Amino acid sequence: MTDSKKVLLALRWVVNEMERRYQLFAKLNLRNFDTFNAREQNKGTGNGQGEFFDASGQSKLDFDPTKEATKNNNSVEDSEWEYEEVEVEVEVEYEEGEKEGEWQEVDSEDSLENQSDGSKPQTHSDEILANHSKFSKEEHLRNKEIVNSVDDADEEKIPERLPYIVVIIDELADLMQTSPADVEQAIARIAQKARAAGIHLIIATQTPRADVVTGIIKANIPSRIAFQVSSSLDSRVILDNKGAEKLVGKGDMLYLPPGSAQLQRAQGALITDAECISIVDFCSKQAGPIFAQEIEDSINGKSEESEEISEEDEAIIEKCLEVIQVEHRASTSLLQRRLRLGYTRAARMMDILEMRGIIGPGDGAKPREILVDLAN
Repeated sequence: MTDSKKVLLALRWVVNEMERRYQLFAKLNLRNFDTFNAREQNKGTGNGQGEFFDASGQSKLDFDPTKEATKNNNSVEDSEWEYEEVEVEVEVEYEEGEKEGEWQEVDSEDSLENQSDGSKPQTHSDEILANHSKFSKEEHLRNKEIVNSVDDADEEKIPERLPYIVVIIDELADLMQTSPADVEQAIARIAQKARAAGIHLIIATQTPRADVVTGIIKANIPSRIAFQVSSSLDSRVILDNKGAEKLVGKGDMLYLPPGSAQLQRAQGALITDAECISIVDFCSKQAGPIFAQEIEDSINGKSEESEEISEEDEAIIEKCLEVIQVEHRASTSLLQRRLRLGYTRAARMMDILEMRGIIGPGDGAKPREILVDLAN
């Protein structure tokens, strides 16, 4: 993506993809990206949670006296087990006509026939069978089919594997000039949570100023690299420490690994343009690129309705953007008053702007959220 206004839409798609993956993890009771992709291997072995199962799939929580005795170097015969005998008295109430110590057989078919005839059940057992007969076998099977169909529908939505996603921002300063608040929020959310969902972020800039590399962005990026900079202030912006201004500038760098506060000196190898071209050619010959059309359409704002937009509608859309830029809010009633449009046409203009990712979805009577900075 080279258009700075579309980059914000791409970042929003990454955030939505991250939330979708976490919903999948919650549905399957999984922790992170690796356990999701490895669940097919562990399916059927009972080894989904490795710390509770051994290599054979036997639960470690099961108690076996033979194993316990073997651990203590004792046999089962040598182990002393104490048991306590307890006598329990049970009082039984008998109906009229029944004798003590005599069992009565209950025929379920007779009890159901008595209930269908409208007669009162004769015994307590017949009454229990009559209550349970309300749920017939056919209803039970039908409910079971509905539950199984719902489970199958949910299972179809869950993919077998999720791919890794790497987000690379080449020049952060140019992106921060477009919409700094939205870009900062999107980058912070991706840096905070997306790593466990298989989404990784790489950010680069040649102008390490405090308004470009903000404190929120730095706090959520664990690993940093600084090449030669002009002053110690720029070094502190990147590394929170000085030293990058003393580098030679011939590929040497200061590297801050994740989870560490100690800087490491590293040397990058020189790669010529011919070597870069040969590497790209080698990778491109292995397989062709596969682009997800849904992602392209969501970022570019393309859909089937976009083909029906006439030139007159495009002119009205430009006027709508000017009104939204001046008023700093977007609503159907605002376009009706300012441009003297009918409700149907003004609502259609709002739908087109939402389809293109310029404004957010409607929220009752509240004004729409403006997703793109229209000043640039």
